This record gives sequence, structure tokens and C-alpha cells, in this order.
Amino acid sequence: MNPMQAVSHRIQELLMDRGLSVNALAGICGICQSSLHSILKGYQENISISMVQKICDGLEINLTEFFSSELFRDTPGEW
Repeated sequence: MNPMQAVSHRIQELLMDRGLSVNALAGICGICQSSLHSILKGYQENISISMVQKICDGLEINLTEFFSSELFRDTPGEW
């Protein structure tokens, strides 16, 4: 799994844990729904840390909690 796939999977995990839809999270975060869908579907090849921070803010977690997932432990590739 590459880093972008790990980010996508992590967001999906957090959405399921909180019972939120993608559209609800987009509204909470102030992110365009199409941008969030592109990240989750793997259409967007790069995501900025500021975008991840907005998502974390909407989910009321910090970056450390976001990246503490097992998904990122063995993720090869460049960031």
C-alpha cells in the first residue's frame, strides 16, 4: 500500500468509527466534497498535510492520532 492509499484507508476507518458519511465530513471540515471523494477513491495522487490537518480537525483528532494507525507502519514510498 502506498502512502496515499494509507491516507485514504485511514480516513475511511475514521468515518466508519464515527458513523459519518463522506459528505458530512466534507461539510464539517470545509472541504469540497469532490476533493474528499477524489482522495478516498485514489484519484488524487498527492494530499497536503494542511488537507490532512483539516480532516483531523473535523474528526477532532490530532495528526499524531491520525498517523498512529498500523496502516502507516509499513507504508513504502515517498511522502
